[in-house]
Amino acid sequence: AKRSAGTITVTVASDANGDYAFPADRLEPGRYELTIRAAGYGLDGLGLVELAPGKATRADLRLVSTPVTTDRLTNSEWMVSVPGPEDLKRALLNCADCHSLRRIFESKHTATDFLKVFEQRLVGEHRRPAVNPAIAEKLADYLASVNLSRQSTHDFEPKIAPRPTGRATRVIITEYDLPRKEIQPHDVIVDPAGMVWFSHFGEQFLSKLDPKTGKVTDFPIPVQKPNHPKGTLDLEIDADGY
Repeated sequence: AKRSAGTITVTVASDANGDYAFPADRLEPGRYELTIRAAGYGLDGLGLVELAPGKATRADLRLVSTPVTTDRLTNSEWMVSVPGPEDLKRALLNCADCHSLRRIFESKHTATDFLKVFEQRLVGEHRRPAVNPAIAEKLADYLASVNLSRQSTHDFEPKIAPRPTGRATRVIITEYDLPRKEIQPHDVIVDPAGMVWFSHFGEQFLSKLDPKTGKVTDFPIPVQKPNHPKGTLDLEIDADGY
């Protein structure tokens, strides 16, 4: 559910009967657009609903059958869907911590292209390669064999994770639109006041997000190493909790 012209999206899961509910304190009165994520199904219609103050609102959604497409896959679903040796697929786990594997498997990179990417990806204080050099060529060949560099579509069937059951259906996920497309959050921590702080992977900012309003405030960070890539990663809370 996302309020019209809003920046906050709240997601809940339906139960075995297809019933879903949003806690009253998560959605303020107003006009909302409801969307769904269900592999093999799409929403029939726009899913618009008006929430009145202090009143429960019911919105029955009609679903229609749709093809299962790769744009709906999570990283874990990509990992089990794509064929290949487990040792090479495990090498992608470092990527999946922060990035969508869809970018890899739907790329048109050749093995040579992937090797160039591996060479550019240096991590840690000592700038070590992100991919073990001992398997770099083998991994590059493998990725080029399962992405879209040699074919226009994938030749494997997407494998979809089972839908949530039991307590898992009580999950509530809140997502926030950020004010600039260039923002690449990396580490995220929450302070004792409930404010969310995050570092920027590619910019010299430390930012604070108010989870109630979605407002983001940027705090510039002086450049310490002019000849190094911009951005910060790790965030730590001090002894006072800030």
